[in-house]
Amino acid sequence: MRSFGLWYKNNNESDNSPVFSIHINFWSESVKKDNGSPDLDVGIKIKNFKSVNELIFHCPFVIMESEVKDLASKLCKLENANIVFNTDGVIQTKKPYSVYSFKKNGNEEKLLLFPLIQDLEGIYYLL
Repeated sequence: MRSFGLWYKNNNESDNSPVFSIHINFWSESVKKDNGSPDLDVGIKIKNFKSVNELIFHCPFVIMESEVKDLASKLCKLENANIVFNTDGVIQTKKPYSVYSFKKNGNEEKLLLFPLIQDLEGIYYLL
């Protein structure tokens, strides 16, 4: 497979189907202003995430685990979140996750921000 792919396993506990939004950015030397290797930045937004038991993201090239950087700690800083989501919001931080709240089209949205390796049990009910 020479393309990105996203699959999920349903937990069969919810009647709501998840809705995915994937954001992929490729930061090359021309953007980074250094000679380092390019960076691939992947963000996955899931509405109705309670129905997702497992998420599988396929990348069409080999990435060593040591090369993966979890950007959750940077995204959980209000200034960074406001830039990434192009809005002014509020961050409520709990250990080990944060909730970013903002208004979009007059409606309040809440995003659960958490590290790549995270047990969501007992977290999702807070939203």
